Amino acid sequence: MSCILLTGATGLLGRYMIRDLVLQGHSLAVLVRPGRTASATERIEEVMKHWEPTAGRLPTPKVLEGNITQPNLGLCEDDLKWASRNCSAIIHSAASLKFQPAGDEPWNSNLNGTRNVVELCEGIGIPQLFYISTAYVCGKVNSVAYETPVPGNTEPRNVYEASKRQAEQLVLSADLQMPPTILRPSIIVGDSKTGYTSTFHGPYLPLRLSMSLLTPAAESTGIRIAPDANRILKMMGLEGGERKNLVPVDWVSRGITRVINATELHGQIYHLTTEHPMSVLSLGMTTVEFLDEMYGFADTDVVEFDAQMEQFFTAQMAVYREYWSDDPDFDATNRTLAMPDDPPPVIDDAMLRNMFQYVWDYDQQQRAVPAG
Repeated sequence: MSCILLTGATGLLGRYMIRDLVLQGHSLAVLVRPGRTASATERIEEVMKHWEPTAGRLPTPKVLEGNITQPNLGLCEDDLKWASRNCSAIIHSAASLKFQPAGDEPWNSNLNGTRNVVELCEGIGIPQLFYISTAYVCGKVNSVAYETPVPGNTEPRNVYEASKRQAEQLVLSADLQMPPTILRPSIIVGDSKTGYTSTFHGPYLPLRLSMSLLTPAAESTGIRIAPDANRILKMMGLEGGERKNLVPVDWVSRGITRVINATELHGQIYHLTTEHPMSVLSLGMTTVEFLDEMYGFADTDVVEFDAQMEQFFTAQMAVYREYWSDDPDFDATNRTLAMPDDPPPVIDDAMLRNMFQYVWDYDQQQRAVPAG
């Protein structure tokens, strides 16, 4: 049996890749670490149940309990032997999304974890590696970022980009039986149709921060305590014209699956990016307008953040300050050749609002759950 081993299976992108790869007939194994309250197997059972209403009952992947930060991915001897006999490829998707150092992260997951994946491939003879990188390994580029190995003269904007760049370079220099395939998504957001997401980074952060400040005031006084979009940008040190490259998770997963399915597409670098980035001003305006609508504040006067609120908001957003800087143009020649009939969906105001609606509904559900 020729099986693909997937890391990061319980993450947002991993969930979609499980569905898409299984629907394409691939035999799949997943590396999963136990959670605080659920075993590795239970965590994957939850993922499979998520897909039942839309995709039916899918074959459950073989679950290998482990951890990318440990040698041999923390696999027990029996599972290591199983992987050696059955796995012909690894899709390495697991990663830490931390933008500031926190203990030994993101380096331990992103660099050491990738090193452990590469050493497993080399050690037990898994011939093929698909590495899920990021388009932002290019760092501070003012022109075009190409689908080529990153030159050494560009500066990463944060430790996340730096750790992913070094991990990608490690993969490209590895002694593998087949050339690795590098897949570089830009900023992954929710499902283009349902709005579903299981992570709330990037463009969701201003929304959730505003909700955490607005909700208590709205419930107690009905007062809109929020800055307008331009005030948000000023607090973040932005001008508004900066572009952010957002791509829906369902399209990214389709692209990765398309590349994996076609052997002639292997061994290349692909930018899973859009030609229609969104300005941070548009993103900010949609955020504020959505919150006005949800709280019923559309016809009320603005009461600005007080000094304490503004300090809290600014401090939280400062972690991502470099993240919000202007994106380069991403060359997507290889991706276009691989997906000529499936261009990236344009994330317009309506699609973004649908994604925000999912976050709003999720937050309301969580607030309705009794403590304990």
